[in-house]
Amino acid sequence: MLVNLLAYAHTTNLPPGAEPLGSNVLVGLCLFPRPSQRTMRPIETSPQKLDSNLRLQIPAWRKLAKHFYIYEYYTFSDQQRVWSMVSMMCEDMRYFRRAGVDGISSDQWGPGWYPLNMYAFGKLTWNPDLKPQEIIDDFCAKYYGRAGQTMAAYWNALEVGLRESWTTDRPIDWRDQRRIELIRQAISLADSKTTAERIRSTAALHKLSVSP
Repeated sequence: MLVNLLAYAHTTNLPPGAEPLGSNVLVGLCLFPRPSQRTMRPIETSPQKLDSNLRLQIPAWRKLAKHFYIYEYYTFSDQQRVWSMVSMMCEDMRYFRRAGVDGISSDQWGPGWYPLNMYAFGKLTWNPDLKPQEIIDDFCAKYYGRAGQTMAAYWNALEVGLRESWTTDRPIDWRDQRRIELIRQAISLADSKTTAERIRSTAALHKLSVSP
């Protein structure tokens, strides 16, 4: 039986002089409050102060604990749902593997869900070497049917905005007008009521008005 310690908030930083933990202790390091930052950047290369500190805590806790995992927040808040975070998750997962992390859990917070990020998270836990485009194309083909390619272009527009946000402090260009056009095109291609509703739900998630 394992006893789970979740290093969270005021207990995130490893105490000075801490001794190695028993073999029955499972440590989870919670990477919080990453969602409160201006943008979600890959933790390995992020210059943000919180991320810089978390990079120190990962190997420190890993050295102390025989069993170690990461507790993440990839779909935590309304603000977070603006982002498609596939590119960031790809970078993070490969970094966690190199850092010797045993496992990862992600808080899936409601109301509502963010299907693409959830799908990417599940795929990457099995294969961290997948590329963002592979994941997006696969998801869109399965989720949006005949409108899959158009919706892949929609999500790619968000991915470009996310990656641009990693290198600038200027307002992020989420390409709203282009995405509205793609949503309208996708609705016209929808091959079922279910698919059309998924497309409209995607627009609603990002607070886009797609009425003519």
